[in-house]
Amino acid sequence: MKKCNKCKEEKLFTEFGTRLGKPIGTCKKCKYKYNNDWRKKKNSGDRLYYVYYLPEEHYVGFTYNITERMYEHRNRGKITEGYEIYGGYKHPAAALMLEAYFHLHGYEGCNYK
Repeated sequence: MKKCNKCKEEKLFTEFGTRLGKPIGTCKKCKYKYNNDWRKKKNSGDRLYYVYYLPEEHYVGFTYNITERMYEHRNRGKITEGYEIYGGYKHPAAALMLEAYFHLHGYEGCNYK
């Protein structure tokens, strides 16, 4: 038996997804609901695109999910402490233009050299 991090119910291990052979903290039912809610929000047009800066890496990027993006950076060995958000935009083109401006002025970033 394992307790779900979201609904706080005790459930069988078979009711959880696995990662590297170990059950993850959220049950399949809660994960399914979270994914559906995320897709609805994604398609509703309420999303903001953020331009962020990693000072230790001298890196500028943009994303719509800042938490997930910082997690990805940490997994790739980047230092994410003290990151700054330069702006949030409704249109990805606006965020991309600001990101490109910083890349042209010497900041590191994905696919720009």
